[in-house]
Amino acid sequence: MKRRQDVNQKPYSKCGRNFLQYDAEYESISSDNVISESDSNFSDLHINNSCTFSNDKRQEIGFLNYTHPNFPQSSTPISGNLPEFNFDFDVSMSDDEQNVISTVETLTDSDSFDPDDAVLSCSSDYKVSKLKNDLNALASKHSLSDACFIDVLNIVKQCLPSQNNCPSFYSFKKTLNLANHGAVFKCESGMEYCNLNFIEQLKDIVIQNVSEFSPYQHSNIVDNRDIFLPVKSEKFDFTIFISINTDGCPVYKSKKKSLWPIWMQVLNLPSIKRFSYCNTVLAAVAFGDSKPNWTTILPSLVNSVTNLKNFGFEIKCNGKSFNANLITLNLICDLPAKASICKTKQFNGKYGCISCYDTGFYRDNRRIYPYGELHLRKDSDFFIHAEQAEILNTEIYGIKGKSHLLNLIKMPSKVLFDYMHQVLLGVTRFVIFYLKESVINKQTLNSMNQQTSNILIPSVFNRAPRSFNEIKYFKASEWKILLFYTFLPLSWNKIPLKNYLHFILLSSGIYILLSNSNNDALSNAEYMLDNFCKLMPTLYGINSQTYNCHAIRHLVNQVRENGPLWATSSFAFESANHYLLKAATGTRGLIDQIILRFLRHKSIIKEKKSSRLKSILRKSSLLTSYLITKGIPTSNLYHTYWSFKMQYFTVKSRTGEFFKFDHEFSQILQIFSYLGKVYFHVKNFPYKSLFETLRGSSIFKELDLLESKITLTEHVVIDLKDLSSEKILEVSALDNVCVTVLYNDSVVAVPVNHIFEHD
Repeated sequence: MKRRQDVNQKPYSKCGRNFLQYDAEYESISSDNVISESDSNFSDLHINNSCTFSNDKRQEIGFLNYTHPNFPQSSTPISGNLPEFNFDFDVSMSDDEQNVISTVETLTDSDSFDPDDAVLSCSSDYKVSKLKNDLNALASKHSLSDACFIDVLNIVKQCLPSQNNCPSFYSFKKTLNLANHGAVFKCESGMEYCNLNFIEQLKDIVIQNVSEFSPYQHSNIVDNRDIFLPVKSEKFDFTIFISINTDGCPVYKSKKKSLWPIWMQVLNLPSIKRFSYCNTVLAAVAFGDSKPNWTTILPSLVNSVTNLKNFGFEIKCNGKSFNANLITLNLICDLPAKASICKTKQFNGKYGCISCYDTGFYRDNRRIYPYGELHLRKDSDFFIHAEQAEILNTEIYGIKGKSHLLNLIKMPSKVLFDYMHQVLLGVTRFVIFYLKESVINKQTLNSMNQQTSNILIPSVFNRAPRSFNEIKYFKASEWKILLFYTFLPLSWNKIPLKNYLHFILLSSGIYILLSNSNNDALSNAEYMLDNFCKLMPTLYGINSQTYNCHAIRHLVNQVRENGPLWATSSFAFESANHYLLKAATGTRGLIDQIILRFLRHKSIIKEKKSSRLKSILRKSSLLTSYLITKGIPTSNLYHTYWSFKMQYFTVKSRTGEFFKFDHEFSQILQIFSYLGKVYFHVKNFPYKSLFETLRGSSIFKELDLLESKITLTEHVVIDLKDLSSEKILEVSALDNVCVTVLYNDSVVAVPVNHIFEHD
């Protein structure tokens, strides 16, 4: 029962420290929460095994209208002097419970006792720390609100004996590193801002991934390419390299408010770790009706990063101390966010390109960038124009002022184009939409939709192929599957050859930029993408030359200076934004909700999976007879399995999928282990290139293209009726998993590269 509060009395603590709890079931007053003796209202109140209350005291603690079961019922409230009564406590305990209490009291007297190391109850080996980690993981995975979390915790308490060490909700919050939570302040415009302690987040990431951290070289950022080689400093033991990203995320469907997180990505980590949400740093958050005022949130962030670059910070790991500094390599944003944070014109304005001086022209409510010679901006010129625009308070070549990020990175060379937005959601979407609406007839489209249902997508992709009738709802990952893997085999002999070859230029060119390619391959990619943009107005009209098409011409120089496109894409940041928005479960204190649940996710200790082989099957007679012919014993020395988990994907047997083994395309019949090693029993098929008929075709001359400069992607046609051969191969022979497009008696298999981007 709630205690009534005097007008002049201070509010009680929300943690439930200063109040009495009445338990009607046992008719006793619990004093689990100790009452402070300094509270003048309770100075004369003493709780013993037998408690006596005066009428004034009953009124003070809110018992005036309480009807005790031993008293006669009355239709009118009880008033006046009440008879005194006693509450007796039953303090009898079993021997086991007394032993537990004495043990806990002995441990708590020690300074080294950690409550999280205690077990939940005397009859359980389940530790408090394990419960905290598991419940935090549950709340993070399913985006539980605090009210739901408390309900789950109460259910856990009810399943435990009366004497237990189950933590309270308040102790769960204490386990979070709240030192990372900065103060939330609100401006007159209504925008809310919060800067987090990103230094502690960086320390945690380095400590947790110290075995895979690359301190001096860039090999984990870009393989086989000397883009930068940081010199080992006498002042610092190693350098942490980061990328910065920001983007606006609408939080509510019925409101205009958006969330603007500022992310940092640690580039010293290998790709599979770098793109993980757990290893992404949340540096600051803005929330409101409009775009953030960057002069409010960026100065403190830039000053902190600058100090870390010049003076460094200390990291303690495995009993050793290291001095590290921080260097910002680049900024990755979509076009609206890039223009906002860099203080430049939008992409649809004059001088809207941040990388060159192309002005374009306005036509049909859009900015057109016709094909022509590129006049690139220099970093030194950009800095001078930004300072002049800031002093004169005017616009110079599309630059509106000096951005605070100019103190961290070079502009425009380190302000990168994101191929997810420009290529996948931009040009690819436009071209396929145009072909669907204006070139492909309804009957052909139905045939393509039927073939789409026969596509086998590997486990590295999270989305299954959908019908072209739902194309306006496609996500970036689905456009990626269409661009590189499925649209070319699906549209073979269904669209004009000019459009088909034109799409190959885009697919092959971007595919090379996503790979770790040499200079010759980059030159071919530049030739293909340059001609793709040149042919756009001929095939799709002049209005097709939008800024997204123009940005493709800058991608090759970006790859030469900053590495392949997979290392500078926004897929990881968009995924982090998705997880962050799931943490918002209410309309009040949204920044606090998001930050606390982000810290909760960071506090989760993930257990590593021990087994990579799953689902033991019965031995196959086909495999047994094959092993006999190879002289391999067929006793109980081997076991067959349904699936085997590789680093980036899972291999399954008898699914119809094709895999690439030592430059051969095969289907896996069985997976088995023999003497501690894993082997694949595969069936190899002969194959030919999907584009064989294009070689030597007159279409190259018709489009004024040099065939020797065009690299065709590795789409192979496999006739299932052809004679096949069987082999036993080791795991190391597996090159790639393939996207498999099924036809009547044949398939088209396409190897999947840069697969770590899908994690």
